[in-house]
Amino acid sequence: MACGATASKPHIRMLKGDGVTTALAEFVRLGGPERSVFFLDGDHSYTAVTRELQEIAAAAPRAVILVHDTSHPVEDTESAVEDFLSREGEAYRSDWLASQAGMVRLWPQQ
Repeated sequence: MACGATASKPHIRMLKGDGVTTALAEFVRLGGPERSVFFLDGDHSYTAVTRELQEIAAAAPRAVILVHDTSHPVEDTESAVEDFLSREGEAYRSDWLASQAGMVRLWPQQ
């Protein structure tokens, strides 16, 4: 599920479907806002996180991406983010935030 909201329209709408696909469809519907944030906290598998990061980077290269559960001992979220940064590192700055579950903020260098 994904939620969409803008500063001028602060209401929240619940949308059903594949998270990244639905979120990117909403991003397009809103006209590809220059100031966008995507929050990843779904399937924490390496494959899912990698797919989500790649699709967001391709469709919304100026968006900030927050990735949750990077410190979870069983999930592969941290590895997926590190591998993404090794491939796309010049395009994004990262800030690993200290928390129990772990979180990383990725924002475009542009």
